[in-house]
Amino acid sequence: MSLPLKPRLCMTTCSLICSCCCLACPPKHRRRRGESTNEIPFPKRLVLMQLWHVTHPVHTRPNLVSVSFILAMSLNQKRELFTEAFLVDNRVSNMVRVMGYHPIYLSCFLRFHTYLMFQDGPLPLHLRQYIAILAAARHRCLYLVSLCETSFLSLGGDPKWLEGLEHVPLKIQALNDINKILAHQPWIIQKSDMQTLMQPGSNSWSLSELMHAVVILCHYHSLSGFAHGCALNPEIDTADGHIMRPLSQDVETELSPDSSRRTSVSGLSSSISTPRGSLSSEITLTDDIADQEVAGLRDEIVETLREERSDDETTTELELREFETQSKASAELGAQVGNLVPTNGLARFIEEPEFQHEDFTIAGENTSRTFRVLDYSWEDHGYSLANRLYPDIGQLLEEKFRLIYLLTYQTFGSVEDVDTSRFRYAVWNYIHCIKGIYHDDYHYAEVNKLLHIPFKKYIKTVTCYPERVTSADFKGFMNVFSCSEKVHINLLLLEARLQAELLYALRAIMQHMT
Repeated sequence: MSLPLKPRLCMTTCSLICSCCCLACPPKHRRRRGESTNEIPFPKRLVLMQLWHVTHPVHTRPNLVSVSFILAMSLNQKRELFTEAFLVDNRVSNMVRVMGYHPIYLSCFLRFHTYLMFQDGPLPLHLRQYIAILAAARHRCLYLVSLCETSFLSLGGDPKWLEGLEHVPLKIQALNDINKILAHQPWIIQKSDMQTLMQPGSNSWSLSELMHAVVILCHYHSLSGFAHGCALNPEIDTADGHIMRPLSQDVETELSPDSSRRTSVSGLSSSISTPRGSLSSEITLTDDIADQEVAGLRDEIVETLREERSDDETTTELELREFETQSKASAELGAQVGNLVPTNGLARFIEEPEFQHEDFTIAGENTSRTFRVLDYSWEDHGYSLANRLYPDIGQLLEEKFRLIYLLTYQTFGSVEDVDTSRFRYAVWNYIHCIKGIYHDDYHYAEVNKLLHIPFKKYIKTVTCYPERVTSADFKGFMNVFSCSEKVHINLLLLEARLQAELLYALRAIMQHMT
């Protein structure tokens, strides 16, 4: 996929923007033209975002997504989305480029992200960016932290805050507890955690402020998983984005005529497929065998998808037992290897770095901890509460959840005309199972039929400890999938995790209110 180079904001660009909307230009540029600056106390990007929002109304509920509609998204329409992203953030980030594989989702994502981070809301703009920094730092996502630091400073944030948590107000420091809990063990959050934040005093959070902060935290936790899961390259003007290394023997080998090089997608990390020498033939042979095995697995999954699902009646007890089996099995995948040490200077944003993911296991007395969607669901409870405390945010979240849940191209690798709904539902519900959320209307036996163990490991790593994902993991899972399909999977992981975290947080807020 070939994408244009990232544009840079310059005087020419700024002048062009100003010709369309003079309010979009920074005060110092308007001052040169003798225009008044008193009534415009905010950066140019805010006006552009408001103009962008006029053509993208909040109340737009997506219909069932058809393949013909998706394919109708032309290159020009995708370019328009990139232009809108540029006007919002003065860049077309690698994250946006990768999401551009799925323009219909990118359009929905930009509406939500712009509204959450830059438009009207309970929290000041610079504070939203700092909360996002705290959330991304929990998963050591230097990519997102670097972007948010730039936005934080451009929105008037205090540079001293970027030196560490000890330099921020106590009100912001108080978010650390729910930040770490939602990031790693959301099932242990309680209404007392919310009550602590809303105790009367100078550092108290209002309900609307807390709702806004919670959505930002959950959004950037899941977005960190997407950034790590897709092995996004750093932006060239951020940390580690422009590194010059001396030519080593390995690099010379990689660049030699005899070595084969795999081209990467713009925004995704690249790697060398095979080194020079006699070993390459052995690696190629091994890869061919592995590809044949994966292809065989693909055909098996496609055959399962094309089979009619049996409608055998099952009791709630049997389904709950299957859910418990899946939960226990997931605990055996990707066991932790010690505590991670914060790197790249992110330790200054992390309190209690030793607090990490611990598997949600259900055994005996712990069964009561299971989150039952029958008792509290997004559709019946979370949606309305989110909209009540932070107007329109519930609608925008609903759009994203519904769209990615239904988005399909009816392909599975190179196989076409396949109904992948069962596969997508299996991924979604497996993530919720890992997070301790039980759907009483889902047959959990489907998970083992459709998701093989290496794929489950990738899902769990991206969802629970994404900081451990490597570019090799992205390239290695489901080799029969194209890059577009792998990005699609990571978008599913993003939204399923986001909804899971929000369910726990919203339930705790509701319990506090009642």
